[in-house]
Amino acid sequence: MKSKVALEVRGNSSAAFGRGSATAQNKSLDESMSQVLSDMKILKMEPAESEAFQRAMLIRSLREFPWNWSAWLELTRTIKDGTMLHRIEPMLPNHVLKEFWMAHAQLELHRDQPALEAYLKLNRDFPNNRYLMAQLGVTYHNLRTVDPALELFEQVRKEDPFGLAKMDIFSNVLYIKDMGASLRHLALHAT
Repeated sequence: MKSKVALEVRGNSSAAFGRGSATAQNKSLDESMSQVLSDMKILKMEPAESEAFQRAMLIRSLREFPWNWSAWLELTRTIKDGTMLHRIEPMLPNHVLKEFWMAHAQLELHRDQPALEAYLKLNRDFPNNRYLMAQLGVTYHNLRTVDPALELFEQVRKEDPFGLAKMDIFSNVLYIKDMGASLRHLALHAT
């Protein structure tokens, strides 16, 4: 088993751009080479070990700056099942985005009932949020409860007629409900 590589935050990089002394430039070059070697070690890791390393680095990043939604989304990619999700949950910072992410991760893992409960709670805390309404629509769609999904997507469409997020799911709901005219109208305005 290959050993894990710990990356360090590198020092001042201004020397690498010609704004320092020759000694500073040599030191920066050494640091850059060290970083390249570390990156090469990461690339040679086994996929499972690499994902564990990525997960650890993302958790570390989120502890430093929990507002980074992109890091939360990238962390979702490294979670394989509900057991893993619940195992890393205590390692994450207590932050409002953690609640949003937990709901998102549950939905991505096709754990639709826990996702529905999480999104309903968030919707009580943040009423009339279009993102939450769309995510609830997706969750209801996944649970094969199309009437509430239809209502939510229609409300999202009414409030944001030019938004395209989750409109593919909305079009599927319209198809399931055999609402051809509404489906054509959506297709016309979405192109």
